[in-house]
Amino acid sequence: MKKELIVEILLGIVLIALAITVYIGYFHYSKCGDENCFTQSLINCEKATYLQDSPYSLMKYKILGPSSKNCNIEVLLVQVKKGEIGLLELEGSKMVCSIPLGTFVKPESNLERCSGELKEKIQGIVINRMHSELASNIGRIDQSFSNITKVL
Repeated sequence: MKKELIVEILLGIVLIALAITVYIGYFHYSKCGDENCFTQSLINCEKATYLQDSPYSLMKYKILGPSSKNCNIEVLLVQVKKGEIGLLELEGSKMVCSIPLGTFVKPESNLERCSGELKEKIQGIVINRMHSELASNIGRIDQSFSNITKVL
């Protein structure tokens, strides 16, 4: 009876230790309170979260960990503070970006290395702006083309 109780207690302790290890290894993210902490965590690709509060936006970064030769970071646009009304549609959108291990670059600085809803919405806004710019300048483009063909 006494041996069974000891075995059950030891088994319980082992299960608790295993649960804590799994939580820390897979679900726990350190919280960075400043950019230096985030920079170091990103260079080392250690799981961490960081809220970057700028005059233009509030961004949440979550370092997910390494994959192949890259570090994966989730980027969430929490709030747009300044800018055009159309940018408000980006709030709450996120994307995952991959940067080379051991480096520090802003994850969103190269959208080619990102995927997700936030990237798609940003690209949509850029395309719409380019279309508007082209449409508003089509008269000037036609005139320039006419001038060129007259010279030829």
